[in-house]
Amino acid sequence: TVQIRLVSGSNTNNYGFRVEEINDTIIAEDIQLEVYDQACTGKAITPEVYAYVHSIGLIEGEDYTLKFSNNKNVGTATVKFIGKGRLEGIEKETTFRIYPSGTQLSATADKNGITLTWTASKGAGNYDLYRSVNGGSMQLYKTLSGSAKKFTDKDTSAAYYYRYVLEPYKNVTKNKVTTRYDGASASCGPVVRLGSVQNLTAVAEQTEGIAHRNFYVTLSWDALEGANGYYIYRSNDNGGYFTRYTSTSNTEYRIYVDEAGRTQFRIVPFKRVNGTTCEGSASNAVSVYGLDAPFINATAGQKGIYLYYSHRGLEGQTSIELQRSIDGGDWKKFKTIKTTDGHNWGEVIDTSAKKAGTYYQYRARVLVKDGKT
Repeated sequence: TVQIRLVSGSNTNNYGFRVEEINDTIIAEDIQLEVYDQACTGKAITPEVYAYVHSIGLIEGEDYTLKFSNNKNVGTATVKFIGKGRLEGIEKETTFRIYPSGTQLSATADKNGITLTWTASKGAGNYDLYRSVNGGSMQLYKTLSGSAKKFTDKDTSAAYYYRYVLEPYKNVTKNKVTTRYDGASASCGPVVRLGSVQNLTAVAEQTEGIAHRNFYVTLSWDALEGANGYYIYRSNDNGGYFTRYTSTSNTEYRIYVDEAGRTQFRIVPFKRVNGTTCEGSASNAVSVYGLDAPFINATAGQKGIYLYYSHRGLEGQTSIELQRSIDGGDWKKFKTIKTTDGHNWGEVIDTSAKKAGTYYQYRARVLVKDGKT
């Protein structure tokens, strides 16, 4: 009598097993073994093995034990079934394949070509790189070393788009017979050879009659070869995440800004080929500032002219420059006041303004420091 796992049917006992009387003599050919191929891990692999007699599952540890060999490296591993109890003396072997582990593939493009990077495949001896141009069929393009993790495809054109498939594999020779073991492939694309736009500038244009934090910004940049459009990305929270704002086919765009603080812009070129949109690299960011107009007031006194100023600016990034004009002459810097917090106010006395009959004018402007003044 052999205790066996119930695969189908009913009448099980409390342990989920049933007891069957097998009167026929069991031989090795009656044992059926099932095991699936495995990806290489760099360590010995002991996958689950399913053992049956007449399609009824046996119990490992009670009806049999298993012994594995050649089960670490890419190739063909062996598992031996060793019977116990009623099945003692019965042995049977089966094999399973160990193939290179899968990989992840990504691509970036610039004016020099398309650079592919990938995660290492455990057990890979080489990689086959396949390439498709403008939606054509995948063709074997390069065979790369198993230690490689990067490849730059310089044989590209800005007029085309590309897709890639990377397949890890290893050739194993045994008894003068070479067998190829393929791992799971990875793909990426479409991608085009677009770099980043250059010379991005932002020019602010004051809007008359309203606060200084509201203004227009004109962005301009150099045209990029191969691009047929540009995405404008914008960040409104003083250096936060960029989100796509709009797109244009021109190299200049005017945007209305009504946000206090710093607003940043980046340009990402794109190319549409056969209905597919492929993006290039993002440009460097440019910044503009939405600031309230500073307040200034002047009162004549015995010591000179008393100047009262106030401004709500950016903490640690702004200062106030006071300018003076005498009798309608040119404006000249009178004093720069360094600020320490976001809301700045105070009093300055122009002690040199004492000449009777002289006409003094004052104004204030805000200086912003963002890497440079």
